[in-house]
Amino acid sequence: MKIILLAAVLALAGFACSDSSDDNTDPSETEQSNNEGDNVTVDPKDGEKKETEAENLDQSEGKQKEEQLPDDLNGNTERKPFGEAIKNTGMIALKGTEATGYASLSNFQNEESCTPSSENKAFPYPCYELDDGTAGSGKYIIAEPLSAASEFVEESTHTILNRDRIETDDDFAEFSLGSISYDQSLITGEGSENISVSDLELDIVAPELDPFTSERNIRFRNEFAWSYSIIAKNIKGEGLTFSEGLLTSIDISADLVVDVLLFAQMSNKFVFDTASGSLEQEQSLIIDDANIRFQFDQTADAQTFLGSVTDVRVSITRAGTITP
Repeated sequence: MKIILLAAVLALAGFACSDSSDDNTDPSETEQSNNEGDNVTVDPKDGEKKETEAENLDQSEGKQKEEQLPDDLNGNTERKPFGEAIKNTGMIALKGTEATGYASLSNFQNEESCTPSSENKAFPYPCYELDDGTAGSGKYIIAEPLSAASEFVEESTHTILNRDRIETDDDFAEFSLGSISYDQSLITGEGSENISVSDLELDIVAPELDPFTSERNIRFRNEFAWSYSIIAKNIKGEGLTFSEGLLTSIDISADLVVDVLLFAQMSNKFVFDTASGSLEQEQSLIIDDANIRFQFDQTADAQTFLGSVTDVRVSITRAGTITP
């Protein structure tokens, strides 16, 4: 009986020692052991899969954050080439500011020389005396609109009678030259959309270029009594580009057909010595985003109801920045 009890006590003591030894194990050793076990049991392909999933998640989150940025940070409004956003209305007015240039006609003398015989004939336009030996000969260069900085004003060799200066336009830097029209329903307002040049109309309407309606056309408005008909044709380029319903780009060029109309009547137009009877020039109108410029310069003989004229020159150099 004593032997059996002793054996039982020894057994209990051994169990207690073993339990105490397990409790005193260093946690770092246990963690290391577990990690070693993980390194042995994890499939490398599973690790690559987890890394790929993590990368995809990061990219997805980044895209989501980009889509949530304000429009100005995504470049949808602030970085437009236009001063303000131009909405889809079916029409873009070709008007704005920062204008330079003019339309001019020279070598057509429907009045007397630079030095008028009457004080009432004091024309407020630049004038050049001709060096051909003819007394009282001269040449007007009729430019509209007219700026004080115009080369015609600065280089004029004649002082206008009874006038201290050549009258110029206070609003010279502003322009209105027509419009671009298109079918508004072609733009849904979603994403990037384009109106091709075949789906738009380009109309040039520019009374500001006409001497006939100018305040400088004095004495019953018959001294410099003509206007211009300007037609755009053979339109080329990418057309109009919209993003989310807002205009972001204009890419248009066109040929110009120009007629000179006496007393603003088509029936009284100059008949130029050209195939069409009009003056034409390829790609002489450029609209590049917010910038518009005419680069037309043609010279030809013509027949008018006042008689034949030689080397009539029409130059249109108007340019500016389109604003809404």
